[in-house]
Amino acid sequence: MTDCSDINQNIIITSVEKGSIGYNLGIKPQDKLLYINDEPVLDFLHYMKLVLSEHIVLTIQKPTNEEIDYDIEKEIYEDLGLSFSPFLMDKSHHCANKCMFCFIDQLPCGMRESLYFKDDDWRLSYLSGNYVTFTNVSDKEIDRIIENRIQPLFVSVHSMRPELRRFMMKNPNAGNITKLFDKFLENGINVHCQFVLCPGVNDGAELEYSLEQLYRYNEIVESVALVPVGLTKHRQGLPSIDPYNPESAKAVIDINNRWQEKALNEIGRRFVFASDEFYLTADMDFPSFDEYEDFSQLENGVGMIAHFAYEFISLLEEESRKSKYKRVAIFTGASSYDFMSSIAEAAEEILNVKIDVHKCVNHFFGESITVTGLLTGSDIISAASQTDQKYDAVLISSSMLRYDSEDFLDGITLSDVKEKTGLNFVVVQTTASDLIDALLGV
Repeated sequence: MTDCSDINQNIIITSVEKGSIGYNLGIKPQDKLLYINDEPVLDFLHYMKLVLSEHIVLTIQKPTNEEIDYDIEKEIYEDLGLSFSPFLMDKSHHCANKCMFCFIDQLPCGMRESLYFKDDDWRLSYLSGNYVTFTNVSDKEIDRIIENRIQPLFVSVHSMRPELRRFMMKNPNAGNITKLFDKFLENGINVHCQFVLCPGVNDGAELEYSLEQLYRYNEIVESVALVPVGLTKHRQGLPSIDPYNPESAKAVIDINNRWQEKALNEIGRRFVFASDEFYLTADMDFPSFDEYEDFSQLENGVGMIAHFAYEFISLLEEESRKSKYKRVAIFTGASSYDFMSSIAEAAEEILNVKIDVHKCVNHFFGESITVTGLLTGSDIISAASQTDQKYDAVLISSSMLRYDSEDFLDGITLSDVKEKTGLNFVVVQTTASDLIDALLGV
């Protein structure tokens, strides 16, 4: 057996699914996973690989320090029913960059500690679709990605010019982006890419250059997202960056459109997509639903409005139920206010309910932050104070709250907001069907 110093002693089993293999063997929460087939488990990806077998030997350490080997025969894809802490079975890799546009560096003091942690972990890129820079990934880890065919991955590119990428990230390893893509191309590892664009820094001619270089890798690059930098009012000591205005946003869309046309003619797909924020800032019409192709960058804010509108209207046309409410409100960010107003107008007559849409100003991060998901509890309280209308329900997006909790980003809870405003707030998941159900009072 491997020397004990190689064991990750922190892989604690937090739950065991009833009726599963682990449950039937008597494995319990607080037991520790030591080995699979006498091999120490590196992390969750390694665990998934090791259990993908019809025969495994699981070495478990009980709270009494007793070690037990479980000899298991199972179907090759059959799960053991075990959940772990931490989720990755390892610490998340910390970001070594000091990016000029980093949103975490623009957070005010006094927020919960977890919000200040910068992860740059390629494993979360694969498991959760997180964008990572690959500036802190060793050659050994790259070889592991290739050997195990771990794909697709999500890469924050920002620039294909090595010296500019190093400048923007303040990391000497940032200049190795071409080497990384060369290796991925050689071994067929597919990626999605994003550019966080800063006016006058990596847009314009620099964006043209980067797209030209990245297009050489179109065999493995499945999509590219162009996203505008997010600027809060808490940028003391950080580089000066201008926000996008209608003219500069339109310039990005023009570049996007030219490259889409080129790619569509040459490789049969559009390759690059500008985020919804650029169209909102430029006050331009969104592309059609079909032009977003497979919506692979949806979580990056690319095509979100077109996708939601298509789904919402399709469901609304089939809806026969009537709302149990007489009047409801929707609280939303400034950037989505016009869109949500049009959605409300379409729904009112069909669902038989009066819908008021309220534009919420982001006082916490600054008025330049207009997305709904970054509204805080204090912003919602402030918006509520601007109306004396009585509502059966006030709908807010689940994107404002910490996952699986009632906490807003500023630490205020939903219960606090309800108590301070006296309003019946209802949290709505970010799908069209959930919004319709919420408007109906289901």
